[in-house]
Amino acid sequence: MRVSAVILFLLSTTLFSNTDSLLKRRKFLFLPVVFKTPETGWAGGASGAYYFKTDSVARVSFIQALGFFTQRGQNVQAIDATVYFPREKNIFYFHSSHIFFPDRFWGVGQKSLDEWKETYQFEQIRISPHLKHRFGKHFFAGLLSEFRYVYHTHYKTEGIFDSTALNGKMNYKTLGAGISLGFDNRNSTYWPTRGCLAQVLYSGFYKGLGSDYEFSKIIVDARFFRKTFFNQVLALQLYSYATFGQTPYRDLAALGGENNLRGMYTGRFRDKSLYSVIAEYRIPFQRKFAAVMFGGLGDVFDSPEKINTETIKYNFGAGFRAELLPGERLNLRIDYGYINRNNHGLYLTIGECF
Repeated sequence: MRVSAVILFLLSTTLFSNTDSLLKRRKFLFLPVVFKTPETGWAGGASGAYYFKTDSVARVSFIQALGFFTQRGQNVQAIDATVYFPREKNIFYFHSSHIFFPDRFWGVGQKSLDEWKETYQFEQIRISPHLKHRFGKHFFAGLLSEFRYVYHTHYKTEGIFDSTALNGKMNYKTLGAGISLGFDNRNSTYWPTRGCLAQVLYSGFYKGLGSDYEFSKIIVDARFFRKTFFNQVLALQLYSYATFGQTPYRDLAALGGENNLRGMYTGRFRDKSLYSVIAEYRIPFQRKFAAVMFGGLGDVFDSPEKINTETIKYNFGAGFRAELLPGERLNLRIDYGYINRNNHGLYLTIGECF
């Protein structure tokens, strides 16, 4: 879960108001954060981040620790890192988190109704490392792993959650390993104006590794960026998340959220797989600001033959960007996404949707 910050933006504007890079000014930031999403409501906490470069060629690496509490009684503590090794021959991604999360459930499938909404809660520990090696100029291959432990699950007896056939209703753990293959010729990590990123990630979870459920998942993520007029950018993402086998609930595909169909509560629709197509038009103005218009479509499904046009979900919206790191174009993101009168929301986050 990426976190946003109103206060982070204000302090960053003060600390890095001139054209000097972050590396010349400060490498460590400890800041309060304030943010909002439909899943959490308003939330606040603190974040500490260390930014650095391993050489003059590599992009900026970071290690971040954060913790926050929300108005809905949720709390999250996480450590995230992206490290670009010298000349970017290797890239290391790492995520670890503990969350206590009163959440919402509408059932599983394409046609769950808004009035089915029910509250349940769980705690979770998740650890996910991913190491990629570059071959040639733009191709990558990597190894990844994921551990998840879900516990302290509580839900209403004889409610929708209780009566739905699901794996992973009570305490369970999953442990898997996999590979990744990718191509990346974008000219920027945070705000590309040309190029594409295409990657496939496969993970297998087996009882022989210590997992309580045996299943696999495949993620396909393709992003395209093209400059149009006056440094404006057309961005497009095609995304697919598919699982096979005894997929437990927290690993089911979850449509919606800040990095998918904005305006839809994350997991408003869940099933074994999903697809989505998102387009954005990004319009810079002045030096540090930009406006964005976006729209998308997507759906969940149990098996490929269940894909149909009758249940497709659509969204549209607009947003504002303000640069946080001079020279890197890491932005404060404010988006409003709309699905329908029951599904819409405001997002204050850091970094682009894709």
